[in-house]
Amino acid sequence: MRITDRVMLDRVNANLQANLERLSDLQQQLSGGKRIRRPSDDPADTVTALRYRSQLALNAQYERGLDAARVRLGATDTALGQLGDLLQRAHELAVQGGTVTVGPAEMQDLAAEVGQLLNGAVTLGNTNFAGQYIFAGTKTLTSPFALSGAPPTAYTFVGNSSQTAVDIGAGAPFPTNVDGNAACGPALSVLIKLRNDLAAGDHVAVGSDVSSLQTALDTTLQVRGDVGARMNRVQALQSEIGQSQAYLQQLDAQTEDLDIADAVVKLTSQQAVYEAALRVAARASQSSLLDFLR
Repeated sequence: MRITDRVMLDRVNANLQANLERLSDLQQQLSGGKRIRRPSDDPADTVTALRYRSQLALNAQYERGLDAARVRLGATDTALGQLGDLLQRAHELAVQGGTVTVGPAEMQDLAAEVGQLLNGAVTLGNTNFAGQYIFAGTKTLTSPFALSGAPPTAYTFVGNSSQTAVDIGAGAPFPTNVDGNAACGPALSVLIKLRNDLAAGDHVAVGSDVSSLQTALDTTLQVRGDVGARMNRVQALQSEIGQSQAYLQQLDAQTEDLDIADAVVKLTSQQAVYEAALRVAARASQSSLLDFLR
């Protein structure tokens, strides 16, 4: 093949353009701090990086779910703790009212206080957190508890026992609520009976309410213990996912991020190559022009 001046200049220009592109790539890598800017830069590592990013995104979703579970369970724990305190006070009043030396007027006073405790228990059963009733099951927009009768003779529950849950990547949805009727119902029932027994001045009936109050309190404590165990599980999962995120971020950085020192050396070397190519191109162009003038 005959090498003409035009062929030689085209090759020089092609090599010059290739050197310029390599120089530009290195400059863009340094400015962005990333070794991989497009899949063609490293197809194999691009697949690996995408896998890391996908898991990081999933973990971030799980973290949001865990945070939602933590705050909801925390609100439930607080409400159950207050219900337990309320039942403890009712227990004290029942012990007092079961004493035969307590007169009719004092029994009415005790009944009035228990009535206030009953209203407080209903309010706790209707605890609304972030716009949702936490003891209503999945009917979170409906106030679950109400008293019927005047004075109250019963309560109604319009929630359900279904679970609300969040996805935390543990193989199954993580429950964030308790059965509201099972948790609060026994307290409401015994408080209604105690109030009415006190109002009737029935010392014997009030005395029997003491054990019922203890049973209701034990139920509340048992449910609260389950909530506490779930809160501990949430904290453990948050710690595990946090460690996983840190490790995945490190792996992703090792895959995608640029070795700055190495890139600077390559950029300096490529700059020298490009400048040398410019000098060669200039000489080739001058030689071709002189040959033409001759």
